[in-house]
Amino acid sequence: MATEARGDHEPGRFLIVTWDGGGNVHPALGLGRGLVLRGHSVRVMGQRILQERIEGAGCSFRTFPPALEWDAAKGRSWEDESQEEYTRALFAGMPVAQAVLAEAEREPVDVLLVDGFLRNALSAAERTRLPTAALQHVRYRFVAEKPDPAAWGWDFDPVNETRRRLGLRGISRDGERLIVQLWRQCDRVIAVIPREFEDSSETLPPNIRYVGPVFEGDEEGTAPDLPWPPGHPDPLVAVAFSTTYMYHEAVVDRVLAALEGLPVRVLVTLGGGLEPHEVTPPPGVVVRRYLPHAMVLPHAALVVTHGGMGTVMAAFAHGVPMVCIPQGRDQPGNAERVEALGAGRTVAADASVEEMRAVVVDVLGSDVLRAGAGRMAEIVAGYGRGARAVTELESLLASAQTV
Repeated sequence: MATEARGDHEPGRFLIVTWDGGGNVHPALGLGRGLVLRGHSVRVMGQRILQERIEGAGCSFRTFPPALEWDAAKGRSWEDESQEEYTRALFAGMPVAQAVLAEAEREPVDVLLVDGFLRNALSAAERTRLPTAALQHVRYRFVAEKPDPAAWGWDFDPVNETRRRLGLRGISRDGERLIVQLWRQCDRVIAVIPREFEDSSETLPPNIRYVGPVFEGDEEGTAPDLPWPPGHPDPLVAVAFSTTYMYHEAVVDRVLAALEGLPVRVLVTLGGGLEPHEVTPPPGVVVRRYLPHAMVLPHAALVVTHGGMGTVMAAFAHGVPMVCIPQGRDQPGNAERVEALGAGRTVAADASVEEMRAVVVDVLGSDVLRAGAGRMAEIVAGYGRGARAVTELESLLASAQTV
């Protein structure tokens, strides 16, 4: 990203509203960092667990109400029925909307950037009448064609109740999907994926801007803390299931069993979803809770992943082919696109160890897939590593400063 302020407008005051959902945080904080480097003032609102990362990006932290902190004692997975009340409150309830309005009142804001899943925060932004961008961190098709179930606050009733309390018009059930209608109310939808990754047959809203992947930090050139000497002849396989918990211990163990005995080095990153004691690595496998993608992927020959958007975009950026083993959410569609773009293969989550091993061996030996991954690296590089996204947000600032 650029590291100096632009001269065609005054520095602005941005408020970013996000939530601790895994891959959605990286682009939000990457954009925050990029705006700070351009001389702007950035506050980021989210759960307290994000405070250190937010402040590490050079942004000021603003907290959600305490009741919106994740309580794993009620269930470890977002899909657990016991968490349904929490997810509805987080995505659709009034407290988030009130917090956004209170922050905008407490300290002036020029532009709002709101996570595209926070229906309540998008509604609050609409209420402020401030220039607003929704952060789209999934393919448009995932929200345009997905049914609107009750879980995760996708349904209309709680959102429309919050909108009623905000004095806003309700969202019609007879039109497009709920989130699509909310996104259409925004000045911009910032899609942090390449346009080439989108396969929707839908007519895209005119306010969507595909800006390519945006990553949280800049760790390029930093050597990871790994036990293998430089120039080790065996290829490095990065097993990256760095998602929130999806009952995926058994899948990770089968992946590791499939890799056992192959002439490869294996590095596993667990993220916040699993604890190291919950997986059973064979001898020689290195397990880390977290390592930045940019530290690992320049050295990797293959990524084995659940197919979360953050990992897929990072693998594209570094030109590394993938074996995708999707668990749910947007991952099956992401895996389909990886295959369609010639950058990897997909394996079912219930595949046997032998089936997984055969696909891994095939992808490791495929010049075609390696070339496909290289093409995606060129495409991603063409988006400017966040520069295009920052410019789009600054265009909203420019319009705000003319008012």
